[in-house]
Amino acid sequence: MAKFGENPSRRTFARQPVSVGALLEVRAIASEIDAALTAINTHQEEGPRMVEMTLANGEFNELAYDHDLIEYNTAAHILSIQAGTKELFLSTRLAAALAFIALNLRHSDFKKIKIPDAFSRFGKRNKAFKKRQDRGFAFVAMVFNGGRYDGDEMEYIERCVASSNLGTPTAIVEAAAEEMRNPVWFSGGNENTAHFFRESAMSGHIIEAHSEFPLYRLTLQSMLEKLRAVCPPFLDSEANFVQLNEGRIDEYQPEMMHDAAHALRAFTRNLLTGCRGI
Repeated sequence: MAKFGENPSRRTFARQPVSVGALLEVRAIASEIDAALTAINTHQEEGPRMVEMTLANGEFNELAYDHDLIEYNTAAHILSIQAGTKELFLSTRLAAALAFIALNLRHSDFKKIKIPDAFSRFGKRNKAFKKRQDRGFAFVAMVFNGGRYDGDEMEYIERCVASSNLGTPTAIVEAAAEEMRNPVWFSGGNENTAHFFRESAMSGHIIEAHSEFPLYRLTLQSMLEKLRAVCPPFLDSEANFVQLNEGRIDEYQPEMMHDAAHALRAFTRNLLTGCRGI
């Protein structure tokens, strides 16, 4: 649990579990920040870049300190306090990277986690967290074991993992990918469950692709190129229909995807015709 207090009174207004949802959310925010920075850096002139950067920084700071959205930023705040990182974007990037590691720990990894000295007050609860394979506990343990941030992002991530007796981030990701190559299958089901398990069979590939991303961050470009994700149709600034990626579901049901693609184009053209008044 992370306790949040008002500033400067320190009056507690919320206690937020470091849940799997919180770890997923900090990864989502890190991807949003990366997308924003990529867009800002497309400006050729320094003036517009500075203005856009100021606006983006203000927007993400509001998100980080919104009382109603503490689940989204709990992981980043914990890391910021323990590692001594003052800058929001940096704290979020580092938290997202460690969240990725925590989310991909195997059952056997939890037995090896070194319990931080600061956790001694929890007593037997530490063993209970490890037995339950609590990924929020694993994340916080790595942050506390890692110490202060000294300027090298990847070195800090590796130190957090190694100091927690978990080896290296690379070894963890490779082991997770190997384990995910053998998804669990259930008898029965319907088209929805069949689709879900087809997608789960890609999990090993997805984890391996993530391991090649800087600090394991997901970007739109990596989704299209590395993960071959299914993307919706886009409209450009001239209201032209753009299809970025045909996806990978068509590998399983090509006839259905072929018909759906044609129907989608027809609906899009009909929509644009109506909007343009032609």
